Amino acid sequence: EHLSISHRRYSTIVREQIRSHYQYRKWRIAVYLRDKRTCVVCGYNGRDIQADHIKKLAYLIEVNKITSLKKALKCKAIWDIRNGRTLCLDCHRETDNYGSNRQNTSIIN
Repeated sequence: EHLSISHRRYSTIVREQIRSHYQYRKWRIAVYLRDKRTCVVCGYNGRDIQADHIKKLAYLIEVNKITSLKKALKCKAIWDIRNGRTLCLDCHRETDNYGSNRQNTSIIN
């Protein structure tokens, strides 16, 4: 079942709040440390690396019916580093959930 337009607006707002929260920075750092700051696809180890949600953040917000930052902070799925991976910018751009490519909601092993 798809969410209403108003819930999608909340989702966008909550996603922005999550990304600017200290807990999100901690999640990214944990992903980087686990992956030794190295792209898990091509092995690049340099400046332009990014922490990528395998199941996209918007999807997690939707399926967990997150409507506020407070609820997001309590949602374990959002902060699970097993749903994160370190990618270089080039490899991240090739994923299904980067920018305008955002279609994929499945975990890629």
